[in-house]
Amino acid sequence: MNMAAPAPHHRCPPPDSPALRAQHGNQVATSTKTPPQAPGTARQRLLPALPTAADWDRHWRTGQGRLVTALEQDRFLRRVRPQPGTTALDIGCGTGKWTRNLASWGLSVTGFDFSSEALRQAQAFPHPRVEFRHWDFDDRATRLPGLPRGGLHLVTCRLSLEYLDTRQLLAHVARWLHPHGAFYALTRVADSDHAAVTAPPFTRMLRPAQLDAVLTHPLWRSAYHATVPPFTAIVLRSPCPADLPLRPR
Repeated sequence: MNMAAPAPHHRCPPPDSPALRAQHGNQVATSTKTPPQAPGTARQRLLPALPTAADWDRHWRTGQGRLVTALEQDRFLRRVRPQPGTTALDIGCGTGKWTRNLASWGLSVTGFDFSSEALRQAQAFPHPRVEFRHWDFDDRATRLPGLPRGGLHLVTCRLSLEYLDTRQLLAHVARWLHPHGAFYALTRVADSDHAAVTAPPFTRMLRPAQLDAVLTHPLWRSAYHATVPPFTAIVLRSPCPADLPLRPR
């Protein structure tokens, strides 16, 4: 088992600080890594197409659920320390196994997915503290209904981060969370861009540069990650009290 060292603690300047605006606005330009290219470039055309909702419906009908291991549960509880009685949101909940785990630890949870078939299976196992809803986060994250700013204590995203616009999503999650809230993700990370491009559509992986961008996102005070191949767990804590517009990728 390979446990990665915790990422360095990040401190946020005040919301109106020129330093934060400079960091935020010039993040791509000042990076030492190859900057992401605009949509339509040769690099993006090499990436495999994302599965559609209909593709996911067919996938879930095969009965291939997402395994939740005892090891992951133990590490999540020790690292994140979710508090009973608080509220959580589970992004890309699939058939709801992880969502129901959160509820069993005393949280009130809403699970979101854009596959109708996944939600049908999830709703077959009701729980008094769980609600499942249909939503496409990548397209409509800014218009999530009934979600007050700062109203959540925990947001989780298991094996779905690699299908989303991570930079925009993390900015939205930072606004949704309580100042002491946490974001937890489980994802696959490729060891090279080539491995990410050639991964099967339902086991998509983040590129190494994408993982680095998640861990250094400017709106979070601290970041931690640990790897137990083939998965990497990510915990971001305490979003910064800033509401700056993000440049499109």
